Amino acid sequence: ARTSRYRTAALAHGVHAMVGSLGAKWIVIWSQLGGGARYLSQTRQAIPIVAASSDVRALRRMSLFYGVIPVFLPTPANTLAFTQAMDELLLTRRWAREGDPVVVVAGEPIGTPGVTNSVAIHYLGGVCGLGDAVQAPRA
Repeated sequence: ARTSRYRTAALAHGVHAMVGSLGAKWIVIWSQLGGGARYLSQTRQAIPIVAASSDVRALRRMSLFYGVIPVFLPTPANTLAFTQAMDELLLTRRWAREGDPVVVVAGEPIGTPGVTNSVAIHYLGGVCGLGDAVQAPRA
């Protein structure tokens, strides 16, 4: 668990740097119990963070975190399904426009606490293929 905390904190700091370099509009994270969302919140991102979880108690906790918008989502099958769901959410709520850069943070298997180890750059509306996504190597 200790290495998981350090890995998630390091990812949060990396996301902070990526957001600035890319001009990203949103950060989306699958945060089953809220830990990943808490680390992102602590870096005081300049853009909103959408934190999805299937755990209602975690969503309540995340509603107190700086810059975090908690969203209930049944556990998706994988990171691609999560990205598709977030793509649809941001576009249908008109929170962003097609082509806007978004930083996606998750881990496999999705829904398992403590496995956040993946950061991807995603452009909204380009969810059919992953040619526009760059993934960090999995730890």
